Amino acid sequence: MASHSKAIAKAKAIGKAKAIVKDAIHLGAAPSGEAPPRGEYEIDHREGCVGFCHCQDKRAFTLSLDAFVQHLNEGRIALAR
Repeated sequence: MASHSKAIAKAKAIGKAKAIVKDAIHLGAAPSGEAPPRGEYEIDHREGCVGFCHCQDKRAFTLSLDAFVQHLNEGRIALAR
């Protein structure tokens, strides 16, 4: 549970940062089977969620803060420096 709290604190502190989507992430609101492409994204923390913008083609999606933390802890997403 402590790692969950640390991940939430880290997510809230990111402001504008970058993340790498390393594995498939399925989006609940997306059409069946659609997932964002793997790669580097600009991310920003919003109220209760994290916004992603794909650097190459400017595709965007949003994850709830809980989903972001889960994917971060499971290794599907990594924060880039």
